[in-house]
This record gives sequence, C-alpha cells and structure tokens, in this order.
Amino acid sequence: MHHVYKTHTTVQCQVPKINTDTLVSFYSVCDCAGKGLCYNSTGFQPPDYVCEQEELAFLRRREMLAAGEFLGAKNIWRCGFDDGMLISYHESMVRERISAFVRHWQPHVVITHFPYPNWDNPPTCNGNCTDVNKRWDDLGYHPDHKRVGMHVLNTCYGSGSAADNNKLFNGLFDAAGLRAWQAEELYFFAISASQPITHYISMDEDTIHTKSTALAKHHSQYPTPPEESVRWVGERIAEAVVERGGDDGHRKSSAGLFYEAYQAFF
Repeated sequence: MHHVYKTHTTVQCQVPKINTDTLVSFYSVCDCAGKGLCYNSTGFQPPDYVCEQEELAFLRRREMLAAGEFLGAKNIWRCGFDDGMLISYHESMVRERISAFVRHWQPHVVITHFPYPNWDNPPTCNGNCTDVNKRWDDLGYHPDHKRVGMHVLNTCYGSGSAADNNKLFNGLFDAAGLRAWQAEELYFFAISASQPITHYISMDEDTIHTKSTALAKHHSQYPTPPEESVRWVGERIAEAVVERGGDDGHRKSSAGLFYEAYQAFF
C-alpha cells in the first residue's frame, strides 16, 4: 500500500459527481438526472414549484461542466443514460458507448466505482449515523454507481475486453476509425477495510476545501459546500487504511488523518 499520484491521461467513469482533483478527462455514464432541487438565477424555486425532469437534467449537466471546469478537467463528456435507470439498458449498448470513448481518448488510467454493494457502509450506518453531515448516504450502495462500475470493468478489463478488442463493435472502427485500446491501470474507489485498499492519498484542509467546493458546483444537490461531510468520510477512510496496516504500517491511530483510497484491479 502506498501513496500514488498519476500524471497520465485519466478517465473517471462514474455518475456526474466529480470527487478528485487529478483529472485530465471526466466521463459521465449517467447524466439525465431526475433528482435534486430546481433553481434559477434568483435562487432555489419555492417548495410548490413543479420541477420537470428535463429542467433538472439540464441543470445537472451544467453543474457537471462547472465542477469539471473548477477542477481543471480538460475534457468533459457524457453518455446520456437516464439517472437511476442504468440497470434497464442492455449491457451491449452501454459497453459499446463506453468503449467508443475509451478508444477515442485512450486513457492510461481509469477510475470507477467498486461494482459490488459495500454492506459496511449503509446510508445512515443502520441508524447509528443520525447527523446528515456524518453518514455514508449512497457511497456504499447506489444502483447506478454499482452498475457503472460493473459496465466499466466489463469494458476495460484485460485479455479481450470490449475496449481492447477489434472483433467487438466493429462499427466503432468502420465508421469512426476507433481502434482497440487497453488502459494501463484500472482503479475502484475504496471506502472501508472490507474492500482491498491498495492505494491511498492523504488530504489536507486545502484539498478538503477544493473537493467540497467542487461538490457544491452541483448546486441542485449541495446548496453549500459539504466540508463537514467530506471531512467525516475522509476520517472513516483513514480509519480503514490504518486498520488494514496502511500508512506504511507505522501509525497505530488514524487521529487527525483524512484519506481517499482506491483498489487497483490491474
């Protein structure tokens, strides 16, 4: 287990919430959002305002662009599948679309969601996390998040994956000249000790502020920067890293530490 920073082209495949400041490219699989609060230039709409899904989806797409721009992402693009319903799309459709972007951008590193439920991190800690700023929310399980992770894994794994196999989705080459591409590294987000943690990055207060400010660009979901939530999650991940013998095996306590962590698949 060791610290890691990447300088290669990075593609982060996930639903439209950017939570790292090391992106070159950001790729959103689901983006036609159906949840959140509508607002305009004068502020949030009143509670009785009927917010149409198309209006909210437009806001969420603009928020994704704003967050990416704030973090310095050079390329931000989306797949266009409906939020909350990725499970209903045929895998061949999703995998072909992901393959097209991977072949086009040719990333060295892909970061995505852990594709399985993490039962150690239920939304409200099984009732033990009553503070809305100190709970896992959908980090341990969200159907879109997990489905995205599985689709990306199935698209990018080695030994003949869809992105690295010219015999699959021939039209990508015939119509657009997109040849097979194999990413060098694939990572999953890691949040608990039950999940293998192979890499971790310490976060200082500046990093926490940056992450919180980027999240607040998704204004329909975060009216104010969620610094307390980011700090709480960072503390819990630090506990998991230390529990698994991380931090070079020297620390016995996670007090005062904030981490984000990853599991390397290859």
